[in-house]
Amino acid sequence: MIHKTTILFAGLAAAIILSIAMVNPVNASSFDPGNIISDSIFTNSSTMTADQIQYFIEVKGKYCTDGEAPCLKNYRENGKSAGTIIYEISQQYLINPQVILATLQKEVGLVTISNPGSWRYRTAMGYGCPDSTPGVCNSQYFGFTNQVRWAATMFRAIMNNSPTWFTPYRIGVNSILWHPNQACGISNVNIVNRATVALYSYTPYRPNNAALAAGFGTGDGCSSYGNRNFWLYFNAWFGSSTSSILIQSPQSPAVYLQSGSIRYAIPSWDIINAYGFGRFGVTPVSNSYMNSLQNGGILNTVFSNKSEPGPIYLADNGYRFGFSSYQQCVDWGFPRCTDSSYAKPLEPSVFDRMHQYGAISPLMLNGSHLHIMKDGKKHTLLSHEARVEKGYANINYTPITNPANLTQPYAKSIPHNNSLVSFKATPTIYLYTNEKFYALSYDAFLTLSSKLPTLVDSFSEYNSQLPVEQGFIQSNVALSDGSLYSFVNGKKINLTKVKHHWPQAAIIDDLKTILALRSDDYTADENSTYRTTAGSILKVENKHFRGFYSLYDYFALGNTRPIPINELAIANLASGSSVMANGQGSVYQLASPANQSLILTPSIDGSPCQLSSLDQLGSYYLITNSVQRLAPSQQPISTLTNTAYDQDGNIHIIYSGRHAILNASELTSVWGVHQKIPACTFHKLHLAKIPVNSSVRFVRDPVTGVIYHGEGGKKRPIFSYTAFIRMGGNTSNTLDVSNEFIKASPTGVAITE
Repeated sequence: MIHKTTILFAGLAAAIILSIAMVNPVNASSFDPGNIISDSIFTNSSTMTADQIQYFIEVKGKYCTDGEAPCLKNYRENGKSAGTIIYEISQQYLINPQVILATLQKEVGLVTISNPGSWRYRTAMGYGCPDSTPGVCNSQYFGFTNQVRWAATMFRAIMNNSPTWFTPYRIGVNSILWHPNQACGISNVNIVNRATVALYSYTPYRPNNAALAAGFGTGDGCSSYGNRNFWLYFNAWFGSSTSSILIQSPQSPAVYLQSGSIRYAIPSWDIINAYGFGRFGVTPVSNSYMNSLQNGGILNTVFSNKSEPGPIYLADNGYRFGFSSYQQCVDWGFPRCTDSSYAKPLEPSVFDRMHQYGAISPLMLNGSHLHIMKDGKKHTLLSHEARVEKGYANINYTPITNPANLTQPYAKSIPHNNSLVSFKATPTIYLYTNEKFYALSYDAFLTLSSKLPTLVDSFSEYNSQLPVEQGFIQSNVALSDGSLYSFVNGKKINLTKVKHHWPQAAIIDDLKTILALRSDDYTADENSTYRTTAGSILKVENKHFRGFYSLYDYFALGNTRPIPINELAIANLASGSSVMANGQGSVYQLASPANQSLILTPSIDGSPCQLSSLDQLGSYYLITNSVQRLAPSQQPISTLTNTAYDQDGNIHIIYSGRHAILNASELTSVWGVHQKIPACTFHKLHLAKIPVNSSVRFVRDPVTGVIYHGEGGKKRPIFSYTAFIRMGGNTSNTLDVSNEFIKASPTGVAITE
């Protein structure tokens, strides 16, 4: 049977069908009348599953609305979808389902047509509708499934060279009409495979140049469109219908790209994927045919179009990117791009199989990495801000995915101003500012990272040769305006007011803008105390650090909130004396071997007072839970007696669990003590811890045992026990005082009766 349908698509009918066909643009100039589709592709029944066929129909017919008959996407016959029907028949007859889809479209436009009429399903494949009787079809072939099955039957019979199926064409030179109108003439076509024989048997006309030049449009009066449309739809929807550009001979496993009469060896799968030709099958050829082709050397990703010498292109991911100049070739790492033995000149039929992307940009995008291409190296832009700073904000980039195009070495990366940069080669994190790198301490990083982004550089040249450091930003930094800052645990501490107490820090004016980005977390003054990350609490005075003797001393001095500081910040400070809450009852021992058994407590003025007995620890409520050994004091050591002052000049008499107070006015008016006697002085807050349980009317010299009564500014000795009793004296109101008190009070007339 000879099937002829092409003429049905001339004129208005063809225009209507083609106007709604959604296809990718394909250049018909590479149409080969002797090899419309290769045998291997024509019979590859495994290209699509039933679900994939149905999905394809639904996508292509997404704008279709049901008419007299349903859209193909909604069509059912005996409960089966169109996708299932096509799949089952393609498997039974071993015909590529894509061939059936392209035929359905080129015959009656059924894949994409909207509001289809029922006649399209009766003659879906155009089978049994010869061109000799336009519009008249054989009813025995009516029906969608019937049409697909008879078309597949014919294709398989011809592919099997069945002796019972007549075909007027054969492999070799054939005479084929341009048009059903024989006045248009006949052409000779060298058919190279059975699949092309099958297509001419189905539609026995060859498209002329006008038809090919029109694309999907209308040519001239001698134009036919059936085989042209099949080729256009197949190539637009499924890729190349022929695999003749990839060839292989039995004598070698090597695969070649054939471009005209030249063959180029393909060194890797990456190269063929760069051109997007991986979707094509490989055509076996004879040794003699392979040897008849000129050996063009090894194919790489740089090429030209043989029909327009001059422009050079780069192949990647099936796209071609045009170089604008020789220098751009060099910048992208292809200095030999003007050498035709390197940049292979490809035939237009090969060149046109690639998608045009556009001109190559100075910027390459690979994954999430953006590079400036210069001198054959990749300068990685680590951020969008770096792209803006370098003036590339409005320049498009060229996306590159193929490994064959990513072999350029990495140069130094490009961060943006005022950013932090981390390199894979080192745990050090750098501040990049004013085109300088500063290494950061951990505390400096924590503090600056709250306002600055951290950029990661895992590949650039900096990972083999770290950047030259302008300096090292430790915990303390200074600016030329006299300010001083310290960093700790992400906090910014302003030490400017007390900078005279701290050692000189490196002046880094490049930090001015950055430090202004965040407010101070703490501002130190003369009364500030500090806590190190290790837990030590201290003061900083005159470039010395002085640790607090104990937490009791810290709080007793009115401190409540220390400023955090790092050990590195105080590393250059000398160690000073401990800070004690003088007069608050803390005790310590001297570290000198000769005096290390002595127990002392500091007076309010810091002078040491030595305990004369262990009983005084309890009597004075002295703090003993953290006794330390301290260096010898430079001040003279006095002895703690049972008599002590408070800061208001009152004398406290503390002895054997008894506590009495002689206020300052009483000392003068009653006892005549006008000069301070040698005695330790304690804060009233400390002395208030000791309960007052005695009054003082009489005092006793602990050395002589003489009892005195104070009157009119003098001490009067009582030499009569009867007089002592008569005056109301008893053991509860008579207290021992220090010998210094006895000496300080003038002696009056003795009381004898």
